[in-house]
Amino acid sequence: MMQNDLSKEMIDAAKEQGLEVSLVDEAEFRSLLTRIEEEFLDERKTFPLWERMRNPKSQQDPDAWRKFDKLIGARKTVIFFEQDRDRNAVLLASGKATSQVLSECTGFVFYLTDLSGSYLAAFNDHDMLLTLGDL
Repeated sequence: MMQNDLSKEMIDAAKEQGLEVSLVDEAEFRSLLTRIEEEFLDERKTFPLWERMRNPKSQQDPDAWRKFDKLIGARKTVIFFEQDRDRNAVLLASGKATSQVLSECTGFVFYLTDLSGSYLAAFNDHDMLLTLGDL
């Protein structure tokens, strides 16, 4: 049975802080994930996605997630997870909201993009921030 504990944790943290949050429609997320795979990932169909990213910019920084307000700015942010952990995607209002919510969550591997899939950012379990696209 699929666990959706990460998306629930994100939504609960956002609501506790009075931030705008919602789940991305499942069909819309599947379409977005397909665009991301075509644009930014190699052909293998396995997770973790961050291992499939094509020549990402990377930096090791355990606090890189705190910088999303500057990196993402005012764009709405889609956050998603390793698909064997949680198949949902959460929509947050901005990079600042994303950093605020993550500050209240446990550590986990996650991915960020926008609703058009113009970039892909990953923060993995090695404290690496990997980015591709329009960031």
